[in-house]
Amino acid sequence: MPRMKTHLTAWLLPVVLVCCHSAQAEPFTGLRMASPQRDRVVDEMRGHPGVYMHGAQRAQIGAVAGDTAVTFDGEQHYLRVSDRRLGAKAIGRQLARCSIEFWYRSSADNRGRCVLGSVNDGANTALQIECDGQTGRFFLLLRSEGGSQHLMRAFLSTRCSVAAKDGQFHHVAWVVEDASQGNVRVYFDGKEDMGATVSGTSGGDFVAFQHDLVIGGSNVRGRVDQLVRATLDEVAIYPMPLTDEQVRGHYEKARATPQQYAETVIQDGPCSYWRLGEYAPENLHLLLDSRNVARVKNAELRVGRVVKHPENPLFQQEHPWEVMFNNLYPTVIFDGQAERYKIWYGMFVVDSAYAETTPAERTPGTYMKRVRVRRDGVGYAVSQDGIRWDKPMLDEVPWKNGRSNLVSRDVHGAGILHDPAERDPARRYKMLFRGGSMSVRFSRDGIHWGDFIACPEINAAGDTHNNAIWSPELQRYVGFTRLWKGSRRVVGRTESRDFVHWTPAREVLRGEHLFDVYSMPVIPYGGVYLGLPAVFEEKADRVHTELAWSPDTIHWHRIAPGKALIPNATTKGAYDWGTVYASPPIVTPAGIRLYYGGCDRGHFDWRDGYLCLATLGLDRFAGFHSIAADETTVVETPVFPFSPRLRVTADARGGSMMVSAVDADGAIVMTSRPVVENVTDALVEWTSDGASIAEVAGRPLTLRFEFKNAALYSFLR
Repeated sequence: MPRMKTHLTAWLLPVVLVCCHSAQAEPFTGLRMASPQRDRVVDEMRGHPGVYMHGAQRAQIGAVAGDTAVTFDGEQHYLRVSDRRLGAKAIGRQLARCSIEFWYRSSADNRGRCVLGSVNDGANTALQIECDGQTGRFFLLLRSEGGSQHLMRAFLSTRCSVAAKDGQFHHVAWVVEDASQGNVRVYFDGKEDMGATVSGTSGGDFVAFQHDLVIGGSNVRGRVDQLVRATLDEVAIYPMPLTDEQVRGHYEKARATPQQYAETVIQDGPCSYWRLGEYAPENLHLLLDSRNVARVKNAELRVGRVVKHPENPLFQQEHPWEVMFNNLYPTVIFDGQAERYKIWYGMFVVDSAYAETTPAERTPGTYMKRVRVRRDGVGYAVSQDGIRWDKPMLDEVPWKNGRSNLVSRDVHGAGILHDPAERDPARRYKMLFRGGSMSVRFSRDGIHWGDFIACPEINAAGDTHNNAIWSPELQRYVGFTRLWKGSRRVVGRTESRDFVHWTPAREVLRGEHLFDVYSMPVIPYGGVYLGLPAVFEEKADRVHTELAWSPDTIHWHRIAPGKALIPNATTKGAYDWGTVYASPPIVTPAGIRLYYGGCDRGHFDWRDGYLCLATLGLDRFAGFHSIAADETTVVETPVFPFSPRLRVTADARGGSMMVSAVDADGAIVMTSRPVVENVTDALVEWTSDGASIAEVAGRPLTLRFEFKNAALYSFLR
């Protein structure tokens, strides 16, 4: 089935995000589980997702007709599978009788490299599929408790090992009947490899993995090593031996459609099944990206509709050190390992205007006239569901000899980057902020922060919400800060290879006169970069948040300038009437979470601040809507290789939508059945009077979307 449909009420439930399904997850009822993020690989069976590390690249063609795969570079690419809560590490206990299969393509010598693996501390449970460092033969390594006397290796024959490196996809399966007896069957391209050999046995007990399973390498006692240079696809692990008929059936189904292949594998009951290459960023095409649109008729691009959470505001100023929230400048993440949300937010812990002025004297328009001294602080809070927040009392930054939830002082506009791919644990959390100049700090846990490291070469005012991301395409960190050009506030961009040495910031986005862009959190999404620029309306003294996109983090395009993505309240004094400053969005199975800092009065006025939440459907940041209700809307794409598994995200309630595949001569090759509902990643059902889907798959064709009274947001090839 496609990713679960997005319902506007789904986010009212506690949802565990990013690397796992919610505790209240819907039962498995079909082919496709909900995907937390498309840059992660989904386990079709139990939700043991993997994360593509360091920019592993998706291949255009997979092992199964019309499918895609993942290419690993043998240097830094791998896929980490981590899901302790749902028991992925329990796979280690099932190795005495199991089956492991995958598709492999390589034309390189991968001696000493691993396809997958996890090795426990000491001489304990281990699983690795690798190439022998001397002979280059593929083999399966199993070790149960007790060390080398419980070590078993099952080798592919020399003939099959050589054939596996001919640049074509090959299906490989190890079927462990009984590891204690060294009873293993090895299959190559659907046939048992009669030349395969087995050495040793694994007769002891197997226990759960202590470390994450790695695909594209091996996790050797917590250190990822032996990275493979190859393309992998359709990796499955079974808790029992497969039969000859089952292995042969999987191999033969590769000639069918991806859906038929996946259904066959799922019916045979794997404990985990990763369809590598699915939901890759380059396979998702957002219609807000002008590169995905060749022609438009009777349509306009509009920002998506957000829904504010009914429990807003989620928290507010309450402690003595929370004198005034400085726009919050929030950074909210979901930590998949800790299984909780975390937020860092800005405030003034010292403000002379508030200290020296009674509430009765705080008349509108007088705040800035009374300010003499202000000092910044960064607060920290956590949440299990992202709705109810706890501000833990810590010893990191004491307040008047007592504890506080402060984790830093004297940093302005701090943006936090959680960087799980960072190899130095002490730098997993990174802070970009203004101190005496633009500066950075590092932390192991986001609470205990290291020394200030000045980065004056950035040469930016930085008096805003500073943010940074890792760009896989650029292989650099990219920071966004504020520059002043005369009296104008503009967004500046800087980049770094190590988060310490940065380039001078250069202007990349500005607003219109009297509508300056104050700050802009950024995330990569769907093959582009999305920005949430905060636009300061100088005459009204209010700030609203819009939407922008970029193909490269440098050239930015605003979508519907002047139109807020997260609308401010219309009633003065409401919790988000005065300002809306967004955190980088969080992608969940149920949709997009847009946390933001709101305030009830003008940006430069006396005000109270609040943490707030709005949500948006997956991929629905912006889409094409019909203009004239009685006229057909047409949106055509450039030429793409035709995918029989095309999926669309659209709202056709009260209307209808058809998709056609059109060749270079304008002839319609394939046509879909109508879409008449509000759908997310809905699989297009093709009809044809001529060529079969298999014959058309991969041909360069244009997609033509025709609809009335509908909206189109994205398509996924």
